[in-house]
Amino acid sequence: MKPFVVYDPATGAIRFSGVVPDADIDKQGDNSLEGIGKVGQHYVDVATKTIVPIPPQPGSSYIWDTAAKTWTFQLSNGVALKNAEIGRAAQAALTEVVAAYPDLEVATWPQQYAEAQAYTANNSVATPMLSAISNAAGLTIADLAANVIAKASAYQSASGAVVGKRIALQTKIAAATTQADLDAISW
Repeated sequence: MKPFVVYDPATGAIRFSGVVPDADIDKQGDNSLEGIGKVGQHYVDVATKTIVPIPPQPGSSYIWDTAAKTWTFQLSNGVALKNAEIGRAAQAALTEVVAAYPDLEVATWPQQYAEAQAYTANNSVATPMLSAISNAAGLTIADLAANVIAKASAYQSASGAVVGKRIALQTKIAAATTQADLDAISW
């Protein structure tokens, strides 16, 4: 059995690789070459009819240019990847802020906060959510409302810092012009 590749005669890009019985190696066509090569990992130097490994990708912003046989910097690709990386980091940081609370409780925070603000402004206003929580927790509505407002303020500060950091980093990403610029940006 002999390994072979089929390649694009214009670019040298390997289109297919496989093995055939020794007797069939010459039957693979004009654009085939005996040897080991993998699609996306090798190309054929058409002038010398040799299989050449593609060098390592220098960074995530680089795209292999099959015609030029080199890695080409693609700023838009790097920007998209870096924005996604920063978005994931921001999401993880925001998730950490609320990690101690069940999701269903977090979903009640806007209502708790609205009722706490309304109660602080007028302690005769109806507070169905805070009333249920205060009864179950053995707290007064006034104490619970103060606690909700304090925790909301802490959450707003923490989440605001995360959002602000994400915006600042996205501004740096938008100003980047090289892979080194993008590599220097991290959460």
